[in-house]
Amino acid sequence: MNCDFPRILTLLRKERGISQKEAAGSLGISQALLSHYEKGIRECGLDFLVRVSDFYGVSTDYLLGRSPHRPGLSALEEGTIPGESPGSQRQAILHSVQLLFELLRACGNRGLLRDASRYLMLALYQLFHILHQANPQNPPGLFSLSPALGCQYAQGVMHLCEGRLNAVCRGERGQGLEPIADMDTLLLSADSLAAEYPQHAPALLQLIRQAEEQLALCSTGAEEP
Repeated sequence: MNCDFPRILTLLRKERGISQKEAAGSLGISQALLSHYEKGIRECGLDFLVRVSDFYGVSTDYLLGRSPHRPGLSALEEGTIPGESPGSQRQAILHSVQLLFELLRACGNRGLLRDASRYLMLALYQLFHILHQANPQNPPGLFSLSPALGCQYAQGVMHLCEGRLNAVCRGERGQGLEPIADMDTLLLSADSLAAEYPQHAPALLQLIRQAEEQLALCSTGAEEP
């Protein structure tokens, strides 16, 4: 399979708090065979991979170490919102994030991947922190930082991440910056994106168009129709 699968398979079982015997019984295999899978001694078939995906509620991409997102894009898209069109902003965002991480993995720059992941994580952290304030009955213990401090700290770290991302992409050296080894992996035109990422590129192009429409409205002071 690959070197990530045994590690992730073991991690998911331990997170669930079950023994190899219990997991093997639920997955329809012997404990000895599961032990071999977890140690990387044997490779499983596709049918077992799907069973593991269903049992632990994660995507096959996550099981294979190809995605850091456990539910997977398709699972996120199953819960459609009434009246939401296939080309909605939500789906454009989901596909665009998937494409972004595909690009980051392709260029092989650990610094870019780390800072981009942290930047997006903190943006979502801020958004949830703001929403959490809406209902006074929400338990304050969910966060260790107050909304003011949490969001301000997050913005500061995001600025640092943004600075490093810009510096690396401009080819700057030093300060612990890792240069991009193969710039061809970041050859980004509408045609190249459509060719390399046909499933996600249309959504990214849609997101760019929608974002710039919103920015144009903000710059003129006009309201969204």
